[in-house]
Amino acid sequence: MNESKNIKEIYLQVGSKIPIKSPVDDEIIKCEILSIKNDMYYVHFNHLNKRYDTWISADSFIFENLNKIELPKKKKKVEKKLGQTLEEELRIKNFDNIVLGKYSINTWYFSPYPKEVIKNKTVFICEYCLFYFSGMKQLKIHCTSCKLRHPPGLMVYQDNDNNLTFFEVDGFKQNNYCRNLSLLSKLFLDHKSLVYDVDAFLFYVLCRKNEKGYYKIVGYFSKEKFSEQGYNLACILCLPSEQRKGYGKILIDFSYMLSKKENLISGPEKPLSDLGLLSYRSYWLDCILEYINENNNLNIKDISMKTHIAEDDIIGTLLANKMIKYYNDGLIIILDKNMKEKMRKRRQHKVYENVLIKNY
Repeated sequence: MNESKNIKEIYLQVGSKIPIKSPVDDEIIKCEILSIKNDMYYVHFNHLNKRYDTWISADSFIFENLNKIELPKKKKKVEKKLGQTLEEELRIKNFDNIVLGKYSINTWYFSPYPKEVIKNKTVFICEYCLFYFSGMKQLKIHCTSCKLRHPPGLMVYQDNDNNLTFFEVDGFKQNNYCRNLSLLSKLFLDHKSLVYDVDAFLFYVLCRKNEKGYYKIVGYFSKEKFSEQGYNLACILCLPSEQRKGYGKILIDFSYMLSKKENLISGPEKPLSDLGLLSYRSYWLDCILEYINENNNLNIKDISMKTHIAEDDIIGTLLANKMIKYYNDGLIIILDKNMKEKMRKRRQHKVYENVLIKNY
C-alpha cells in the first residue's frame, strides 16, 4: 500500500508522461497528465487528436517499467487569465455528452456553456433553436413553446429528391441562434476559437426534413460576409451523429457553388482540422477526377477555373495522392490504374444549381 502511495506521489503529477493503452488500437503509447481532480487524471494521448483527451483512474496507467515514465522537469504551474476557470485555461472538456433530438452524442472538446447548465455533465439541446438546458424536464417545457421548425433564416436551396435543404442565417439578424450554433460546434471543433461576435458571418445550415415537415440540422458552414483573403468558408461541422453519410461533401460543394455564383476562385480558411483536411482532400480529388474525365484535360489552371478550387489546393491534393511530378520545368499529372477506375465513377454527394431557390 505504501509502495502504491509512493508511486502516486512520485509519478502521477501534472506534466508526467506515462505508458497507457491507446484508445484507438490498444497499442502502448504515452499520455500526458494535464490535470488531477479527486484521484482522477485528465490525460492527452501522444500523437492523437485532443478529442481523445479524457479523465481516467490511476489503474489505467502502465507501471511495468518505471524507466519509461517521463517526469516533468519542473512542476507545471497553470496561471489563469482573469475570469478564466482552470478548464478554460487548459481547454479541458467540461462535460460528457449532449442530447440532441433522438441522439445522445459524446462531446470532444471544451465549450463555454454556462456552469449551471453543465452541472450534470449532460446538456439537453433543442434541435430547432439550439438553446440548451441542464435536464430533460426543462427541455420538454421549452419545446411546448418553441415556435421554430427550421433555422431562422432564408431557405436558399431545396433538393426534395435527396431531402437536402440549406438555410442562410445572418449572424447579425439572428444573433442568439448563431451563438447557440457556435457553442454547439465548439464541442466538436478544437482548432477554431469560439465566435461570440457572429454579426460578421453568414451561416449556411444544412437540414433534413422529417415526416412532420420539420427541418432538423445535420451540419453547417459559416462564411465571412466580407473576407479580405477571399475565403469561401470559415467553419464547417457535420454533427457526429450525421457523419459518414456524405453530408460533409454536400456542405463543401455548396460553398463552392456560392463561389461559382460570385465568380470566385476560392477555398476554406486555413488551417483545417485533421478531419476537415481529410474531407476536403477527398472532395477536391473527386472534383479533379470528374473534370479530367469530362474534359480530357490535365491543365491545373483549367481545372481551377472550372471547379473554382484554388490552384494551391489542387496541387496539394495531387501531391498527397502522388499524382503529380516535375517534368521539363513544369508539373504533369499522372493517373495510375486505381485513379483511372475512380475517375470513371460518377461523383456522389453533390449539389445542383437547378434546385437553388429562384432569385437567390
